Order: sequence, then C-alpha cells, then structure tokens
Amino acid sequence: MKSVKFCVLFFSALLFVSSSGNASDKLDIAVPVFDPGIPKDYDEWEKQGIFPEVRRAEANFLALQLAAALTDAGHWGAVRVMPTRQDVLSDIVIYARIQESTGGSFKASILAMDSTGKKLLSKKYKQEVHPRFYSDRSQNGVDPYHKVISNIVTDLYAKTRKMKASAVRKIKNTTMLRYGSAIAPEAFEGTLKVRNGKKQSWKIKYMPAENDPMLQRINMLRVRDDMFIDAMQTTYQNFSNTVAEDYLSWRQESSVEYYAMKKAKKKARGRIFGGILAAAAGIVVAAETKGTYGDAAAIGLIGAGAVSVASGVKKNKEANQYKAMMAEHARSFDNALEPQVVEFEQETATLTGTIEEQFVQFRALLARVYESETAMS
Repeated sequence: MKSVKFCVLFFSALLFVSSSGNASDKLDIAVPVFDPGIPKDYDEWEKQGIFPEVRRAEANFLALQLAAALTDAGHWGAVRVMPTRQDVLSDIVIYARIQESTGGSFKASILAMDSTGKKLLSKKYKQEVHPRFYSDRSQNGVDPYHKVISNIVTDLYAKTRKMKASAVRKIKNTTMLRYGSAIAPEAFEGTLKVRNGKKQSWKIKYMPAENDPMLQRINMLRVRDDMFIDAMQTTYQNFSNTVAEDYLSWRQESSVEYYAMKKAKKKARGRIFGGILAAAAGIVVAAETKGTYGDAAAIGLIGAGAVSVASGVKKNKEANQYKAMMAEHARSFDNALEPQVVEFEQETATLTGTIEEQFVQFRALLARVYESETAMS
C-alpha cells in the first residue's frame, strides 16, 4: 500500500499560483482516456471486428501516446492523461473516440476545447497501415498510428500558436474559477456566467482579489491536485511500458487474424448454405422419386448436405478461436492499482479501486479539506 503525504512545509517551498493564473504562461492540456468506441449492440462487435478488452487497453495506451507527443512538441504547459472523461478541467481538454482500429486501419474523432467552452479542434483522423510497415526495420520504434498523433498535435498548434497573451490569461483564469466553483461552489458563486445547453460556455463576471483567502486556499488545493495527477502519470507510463510490445504484436497480427476470421466465416456461411440446399434437394428427390436409385440419390444429397453443414460449423468454431485468442491476449493489458493512503494536515484517507475510482475519491477529499480549512479560519 502506497502512502502519499502533503505537508505544509513542502507547499510553502512551492511557487505560489496567483489569481492571475498558473506561473507558466503556457496552456495546460488534459487528455482523458480515449472513448474506446465499443457499441452497446453485441452483434456490432463481430461485424466491426471489435475486441472490447483490446479497445479498452488501447484507449489508455493511445491517450498516453498523444500526451507524450504534445509534451515533446513543447508548445504547451503541463500535459496530463486523465482517467475519466467526466468533469475534466484544464485550460484545454482533448476528447478522442476510437472509431476503427484493426492494425491495418485506424480512425478516430477528436474534439479539443478550451476552458471557456470554445471549440478549438473538431476533426476526424484516419490512417492506413501497410502490413509491411511492421517488418520494415527503418520504422523500428515508430508507432503505426504515428501520423494521426502527429497531425493532431500539428492541427492544435495551428489553432493556439497565434493566441494573444490576453486570450491565454482569460482561459487560465476561467480554468481557476471553474476549479474553485467545483470544489467550493458557494464561495465562488457569481464569479462565472455559465451558459448551459448544446454549446456550454463560461464567461468571467469578476475576479476575486489576489489576496482573497478563499482563492489562496483553492490555489493550494490545485497544487495538491496536480501533484496527485502527476503521480498518476507514472502509473500510466508503467502501463504503457508493460503493454507496448504486446500491443504492437497485436496490431501486427490482428489484421491478418481479423481478415482470416472474416474469410473463415464467409467460407463457413457458404458451406452451411450449400449444405442446407443439398439437404433440401435430397428431400425433394426422395419425395419425387421411387426405387433404389432414387432413394440412393436422395440419401447421397442429404448426406452430402449434412457433411457440408458440419464442416461449416467447424469453420465457425475456428473463427471463434481467433476471437478467443485476441481476448486472452488482451487480458494482459489489465492494470490493477493498489490502495494508497493520502495524508493531509488534518485529513487521512485510503484510496481504493481503479485509477478512475481513486481519482474521484481524491477529488472528494480535496473538497472536505477545503471545508475543514475554511471552518478553522
């Protein structure tokens, strides 16, 4: 069990985040885990060649890949992968949904918004990966979906590189006020004008004074929050390191296995259909003919039909084996997070469950810490 402590002396050594925003003038980015794009209809899984375990694993892996590419670009501030798509707050949030991923073809839809609710990027991306890519030594270390990731980074930079300093500051201040409203809604009531509906937006009505005690508490909580999220990045990185090789192997083999499965099912359907027709023909012959030769012909047709149907069923079983192989391979992607104890000055809590569940528990703890500190002041 891990233990995470947040001490007053440690925080006093940190650079204070003022009401004008973060110390950095660059916009921070949150990348929630990708929507895996798994249909609710089970029949669609087979039609689209979707293996849920694989999709959920790559939804985490690809979010980390995108975050790493954004960080390497150096155009933005902190870039963090978030375990949930609900109530994510950052200067910029990038939502992604996997539409197709077969190893040979990748499609995803991207929506990037700033904290004021302005849409920065809304676009669909796709990439075809030739089977020879995986055996090309010159591509060693290059992710098969690198073009999509690179294009997202390029497009987002094109939307943000000409932002004026005043626009950046407005976004960062809005982020801070929205964070305060989430942790202490009563204290920050009236600071933002919120428009709900299809296009939700946030507009600053007034900024609290820089020395406002509630603002200082919220800023300190944000530092603690960021520290916890930064610690989560290590968990994601460990996950990525663990599955990277297996995931690449899956993508390399999945296109072959996926098309083999489709071929097997097509052949199975043909054999079953042909077998049924043969059996039906045998029944007709038996009904319309008399005598030894007619009976023999009928029996032969019916027998051939039965063998064909049985062969088709066998092919279906072989096709299902491909699915079982992929499901078994994907189970190695599962990431279990051990419980951890989080200690504040007056609060101690044990976080348990998945990384998403622990994140939600931590946010609830921050709200309790704010209330406790406010009551003591």
